[in-house]
Amino acid sequence: MIYIWFRKDLRIEDNKALYMAEKTGQELKYIYIMDKNVLFDENPRRKKFILDRVKGLDDKLDGKLIIEEGNPIDIFRRFKKLEEFEIYFNRNYEPYEIERDKMVAAEFETHSFKDFVLHERDEILKSDGNPYKVFTAYYNKWKEKDKDIEYGVSKNAILDDFIENGVIKYETTRDYPNLDSTSKLSAYINCGAVSIRAVYYRAYEKYLDTKNEEILTFIKQLAWRDFFIQIMYHYPRAEKEAFITKYKNIKWENDMSKIEAWKKGETGFDFVDAGMKELNQTGYMHNRLRMLVASFLVKNLNVDWRIGEAYFREKLIDYDLALNNGGWQWSASTGVDSVPYFRIFNPKRQQERFDKDKGYINKYLKNNFTNGEIVDYNETRDNYKNKIKSMGEEK
Repeated sequence: MIYIWFRKDLRIEDNKALYMAEKTGQELKYIYIMDKNVLFDENPRRKKFILDRVKGLDDKLDGKLIIEEGNPIDIFRRFKKLEEFEIYFNRNYEPYEIERDKMVAAEFETHSFKDFVLHERDEILKSDGNPYKVFTAYYNKWKEKDKDIEYGVSKNAILDDFIENGVIKYETTRDYPNLDSTSKLSAYINCGAVSIRAVYYRAYEKYLDTKNEEILTFIKQLAWRDFFIQIMYHYPRAEKEAFITKYKNIKWENDMSKIEAWKKGETGFDFVDAGMKELNQTGYMHNRLRMLVASFLVKNLNVDWRIGEAYFREKLIDYDLALNNGGWQWSASTGVDSVPYFRIFNPKRQQERFDKDKGYINKYLKNNFTNGEIVDYNETRDNYKNKIKSMGEEK
């Protein structure tokens, strides 16, 4: 008998572990475990989103999904007292998930598969066998490497709509938050309700049909996802500390009044504040704003990037450790392929470029703009440049 252990693959379509288990011809049982280390309570919007997808999965399985809460080891030990079984699951790559799965494999017969990414672990390495730390070099190899086939047809209304109407204008419109033109797929991909293979192949087939270069810009974002996930796999220390080790001991100001103003969207920089209001009100934030508010918190307010990363963990419906960590360290200039320490987003210029008519700002600030600024942009920018430059320029 086989248990299909659903984790970040909440679908029956194009599911590698399920596909491989079905080929065995053995009796199958289906289980989802509410693991507090993955389904954390401090982010209720994300938790609800995932549990809604779990319910949808149970519906597709005709109510046969076993839903448990607790430590996976303890739960499978309890099951083993009743019957012998094997466990099929798709691999995850965060530090906790890797250790959890090692512990399960040490006690039970397990079979694991690649499903959550297009390329994993050691599939894309430099000639010396080490992982890439620069995205462009990684991407050049990634785009030439064959992708796994799909394991069954995968249909999703949000994916269908984006492929039909959004992906062909992705590069032109993706930086303008008021156009609402991003894919809206990230939360579905991160919990596995949508197959990453389906996203890739649907987009690539659209490119072959149209020869529209804008589609390749979207596909490149899928490579960034693989890149950050493989970095977290190979360098788990990045979860807690600066990837570039010489920046581990930056002295942060961490002024609580400034941190709270940033969290509430009350910094006085309208574009920054609108981004934070969107996050607090919806659990989402436009990608352009994620970069801006991160740069502002770290490089203007002189706040430890881990504080901002933790706040995103509490708020984002599409939270993913590797992607969140990679984005924050990129913005802070402490991570792989990070922007140089001297490149700092100017919030006023960003607003002039990407929200000139203030459509996005008006939506979230509702004309209630903050008077004054809690920080002088030029002064704090220069302070950060001098601080990190004194630690040695990034090579």
